[in-house]
Amino acid sequence: MKKKNLLLAVALVLLAPSAPAAAELRFGGEVGLRLRGEFTDTDFNGFKDSEDDLSFQYRIGLHAAADLGSGYFFKALIQNEAGMSGGWQTVGENNTESYGLDVSNFIFGRALENSMYILGRLPLSSVENPIYDVLLYPTLPSDIPVATYNLDRFFGGNYKTKIGPGMFSTTLVVIDNNSRDDSAAEGDGIFNDGYAFLAAYKTHIGKVVIEPEFVTLLTNCSPVNEYGTVFKQSVTPMAFGANVSVPLDDATIGLSAFYTRADDKVPNTNENVDYSGYLLRIKAEKGPFTAWFDYSAATDKSSSVDVDYSNTFLWAQYRIPVYESAAGTFNLTPTVRYLTTSREAGSSDIDNSRLRVELYSTMTF
Repeated sequence: MKKKNLLLAVALVLLAPSAPAAAELRFGGEVGLRLRGEFTDTDFNGFKDSEDDLSFQYRIGLHAAADLGSGYFFKALIQNEAGMSGGWQTVGENNTESYGLDVSNFIFGRALENSMYILGRLPLSSVENPIYDVLLYPTLPSDIPVATYNLDRFFGGNYKTKIGPGMFSTTLVVIDNNSRDDSAAEGDGIFNDGYAFLAAYKTHIGKVVIEPEFVTLLTNCSPVNEYGTVFKQSVTPMAFGANVSVPLDDATIGLSAFYTRADDKVPNTNENVDYSGYLLRIKAEKGPFTAWFDYSAATDKSSSVDVDYSNTFLWAQYRIPVYESAAGTFNLTPTVRYLTTSREAGSSDIDNSRLRVELYSTMTF
């Protein structure tokens, strides 16, 4: 009996190397609680209204990553997507405490010495790079709308390669999927879906980091969010500009400037779309303190009356470390977000202000 067990053990050892090696799968995550006080004032042609709200919110994000060797890798984020609110769930909203988890984004690809490619549901990092906000939300690109309403991702592919002293990056994403009858009308047929293309080049001049970018909708897209469709449908706007990062002693100053433009005729209609806008941002980071200020403006000339939009936005936060170890961290982050908006169309004038005072309690592991 012992001899049989010994032979079985030897056979298992000999066969083990021939079995396929399993990739090491690593897990981590983040749990956040947020207490938010929101104070909104509206002035519509002299008629004023105010609204205050206190809400308790939470968010759970689970991360998975695997290294397959030879540069191949996989990463994923699992979080709540209900309500398209950046993954945050408000306690008591819609009389439910149901909290679902979905595969919010994932990527797989390969990293080489001077290049890399990734495919999947790509995280955009739009909080750090407002070009996506300017493209999709030209009249109100402030207060991170792409991260909030579109969960900071689109499906597609990205390729980066080293050119000269910097890194050149191209991204192609799918915005929407439209299925229509194949007819003679413009926009019908197999290529009626919405696609966007981005090109960027990131380089250094001394210690200064410069990243010029260009993004455009290639086809007549109809992107949507929690509130329905975004600004204009079935047009092909573009945006361009640059992000600049300047180190100053133990602080970093960021500068961003982006311009967007659309001048199209909506397919199969008599509607013309003509608008332009821009966003300017200055950002400061020093240790646990982060703040930025946005000014944006846009003019819509699509109808007989021009509509002018202007916005200012301030975000300021201070991270307070409570606990840190090799296994994770626990932080408190008081945050202030202040937004003012103005819309003028002929004799109509709407002014809004919104103050959000928030306290984040975040544990990473």
